[in-house]
Amino acid sequence: MTRLLLIAILLLTASCGDKLLYTETVVIDELGWHKDKPVEFDVVISDTLTAVNVGMTFTHSNDYPFANIWLFMEITSDYGHSVVDTLDFFLAEPDGRWLGRKRGGEYVVSALYKHAVTLSRPGNYKFSITQGMRSVILPEIREFEFWISESE
Repeated sequence: MTRLLLIAILLLTASCGDKLLYTETVVIDELGWHKDKPVEFDVVISDTLTAVNVGMTFTHSNDYPFANIWLFMEITSDYGHSVVDTLDFFLAEPDGRWLGRKRGGEYVVSALYKHAVTLSRPGNYKFSITQGMRSVILPEIREFEFWISESE
């Protein structure tokens, strides 16, 4: 029950109408997301005073074979600092019902990575995200959107 509440809070927080500062969507190869093919986003950060939310939105088919998705995120700055995180996002309820909103035969799920954070230095940041599932090629992920919004 606690896990469901946490998921609901994250989804609501991610969709509360915050001002979008950056968004980019990558269409995943129709054959699947290869473990050696990261999706990459180059973001210029100039404001280090405003707190931001960082998140992602997954579009997957009804045939996606898992209830979650593991990701490896590497954040690299132009001044040489690098951070790697391992993320696990739930895409389905424990009973198998998909989270998010249905769009035709697909489901769209937003997940919050960081809430109300500020970056210490302005500059260029690269967010490189690799799927971390056990499959070499992860099927049925259609799109991956990365976004940064102003936190209220």
